[in-house]
Amino acid sequence: FPGLGAPGRGAPQEDTALRMILASILLCLVALPLLGAEEPVAAGTMTFFGTLRYGWQINLLLGCLAFVALFLIFHVLLSTREPLTLPAEFLRHVLDDIASRDLEAAQMRAEADPSLLARVLLPGLRLHAHPIERIHQTIEAAGRRTLGAMRQEVAYLANIGVLSPMLGLLGTVLGLMDTFIVLAAQQSEGSKAILMSAAIGKAIVTTVVGLIVAIPAMAAYYLLISRLGRIGDELEIAAEEVTQAMGEMRR
Repeated sequence: FPGLGAPGRGAPQEDTALRMILASILLCLVALPLLGAEEPVAAGTMTFFGTLRYGWQINLLLGCLAFVALFLIFHVLLSTREPLTLPAEFLRHVLDDIASRDLEAAQMRAEADPSLLARVLLPGLRLHAHPIERIHQTIEAAGRRTLGAMRQEVAYLANIGVLSPMLGLLGTVLGLMDTFIVLAAQQSEGSKAILMSAAIGKAIVTTVVGLIVAIPAMAAYYLLISRLGRIGDELEIAAEEVTQAMGEMRR
C-alpha cells in the first residue's frame, strides 16, 4: 500500500488508512464464503479459535478492524520516529544557513529533506523575503495542517475502539434473539439444546471479541495522541528558533 512507513511529501496520510479499511472490507467479502455456520463445540475440545465460530460473521468484521488498528499503530509509530519528524542535524544545518544569510540553501535543504520538520518550515522559508510575522504565521499554519493529518489517522483508532464493542453488542443481541426463537420453537429437547448452545455462544463470544479489539485500540489511541502532542510542542520550539534566527538576521 502506498504510504506505508514514512509518508511522502504531499501524500495525504488519511488515504493510507482508508485504503486499509477498504482492503479489510474486501477481505471480509472474500472470506465469507469460506466460513461455515457456527456449530456447537464438543465438550472437552473447546479452544479459543473454536469458540470464534460462534457469531463468526461479527467476529470476522472485528478481526478486520483489529487488522486495520494494528496497521495504523505501526504506521504512525514508523512515521513519528525522530529521523522522520525532528532531525536535530537538519535543524542545525538550517540555522547555520540562516546565520550565514544563505536562505536559498536553507530552502533547498528543506525541499530535499523528507522529515516532518522540513514540511513545516518549507512554506516559511519560501517566503523569506516577506515580513517575519507572515513567515511565522505561515509556519504555524503548515504545522497545524501536518499534525492535523496525522491526528486524523490516529482518530481512526478511536473510531475502531467505539465501533468494536457496538459490533460485539450486536452479536450479543442477535444471539439472544436466536435463543428466544429456539425456546419458542416446537422441537425435540436434544435439537433445542444444540441450537441454544450456538445462540448463547454467539451472544457471549462476540462481546468478548469486541472488547479484546476495543481496549488495545483505545489504549494505543491515547498513547499516540500523547506522542503527537509532544511532537507538536517540539515542532513549535523548532519553528520559533528558525523564525527568531531569521529575525536576528534581518536586524
